[in-house]
Amino acid sequence: FMSAIEFTSPSLGSSGVDISTHFLFRASGDPGKEVLEVLTYNNRLFSAAPLRAVEVVNTDHGKACTVEGKRLLKWLAATPDSLFEVMYDGSTVEILTQKGSMDFQSLDPSKFPFWDKRLKEVKSVSKVTASRLANALDYAKAFNAVDKATATPELCVSEIQGGRLFASDKRAVTTIRVVGLEQSTLRVHFNDCGAITKALAVEKDNEVEVLESPETMVFRRLDGAYLGNGRFRSQFPPLGKVPDESDKDSLLWEIPKAELLLIMDFLIPGADENDARIRFCRPDPDGPVHVSMVAMSGREKKLNLPVLLTEHENPGKPAVLSDNGFIIPHEPLRKVIAAWHGENLRMGVNIKGVTGFTRFVEERAGDMYQTILMWLRAS
Repeated sequence: FMSAIEFTSPSLGSSGVDISTHFLFRASGDPGKEVLEVLTYNNRLFSAAPLRAVEVVNTDHGKACTVEGKRLLKWLAATPDSLFEVMYDGSTVEILTQKGSMDFQSLDPSKFPFWDKRLKEVKSVSKVTASRLANALDYAKAFNAVDKATATPELCVSEIQGGRLFASDKRAVTTIRVVGLEQSTLRVHFNDCGAITKALAVEKDNEVEVLESPETMVFRRLDGAYLGNGRFRSQFPPLGKVPDESDKDSLLWEIPKAELLLIMDFLIPGADENDARIRFCRPDPDGPVHVSMVAMSGREKKLNLPVLLTEHENPGKPAVLSDNGFIIPHEPLRKVIAAWHGENLRMGVNIKGVTGFTRFVEERAGDMYQTILMWLRAS
């Protein structure tokens, strides 16, 4: 009972008094073989989970009833997870436990927007570990353009194109290659991402099946429980040729993540709040990287960052970085640092004429995470 409630809670409506704020209990199946399931719907997401070891003994007052979500969740927090019995007389739902019973008022279950037809339209496209999918969606969400939802709705989604999950806020481009999702076309809006990852997190390392149609996406557990999401209409824009995660960098620096973060925390307070530029240069190819920002006084302040390892795409003809180095935005860089698993950051420096880009690639449980930051102009 508690497991089903926990799984379906992310798609429970949180405001108002309509049926979207209720858990719906429904008995389905042939007479004598009915299965009781819990359903929720918040106008964007829908979910259902079967109740384990349940016997449906009487449906004289109908096969469905509802219970207000916030009341049920508060009551269950004070109720031991034991045997539950649900009784319904047509208006009142009584739930009995070893500790006692409680009455809840039901809304008209016929008003619930059942989605059985939509489920018949989806087709299985992949199976993937729930935690890996949740981690990928959570990381990609950090690079959605959440502050530009009206102007650029196409950048408010994370979407799988060509086997890679894409996200971008124009300052950074993130791609994640999740093994098992090569045939998927998932498209998840940032407003829905939190609820989806919360439901997937319940499953941890269990496998979930991904089913899709042009209008709907469904994540289904092995026991038949599922979470569904309507496909957001705005498609993630084509970005042209985006480097593959396996590509080599012109230069690669391995640098201590914690030390870079301390340097940023030192420099950023002295800079103009509207100046997001941070410069990296390395005058001595065997020396430290100079990390600098322009202070409010107009003077450039810099600190040295040690380089633990240097790699060249072509060791016979090492890439040469301009004496002025390169400038990238510090906000997406901080997001990369916050999500990076290893102690040392691997910063790829890619020189394209007078400009270029910096990228960060990391393997996580067999999946490849990549974030690209385009170089900015000095002024």
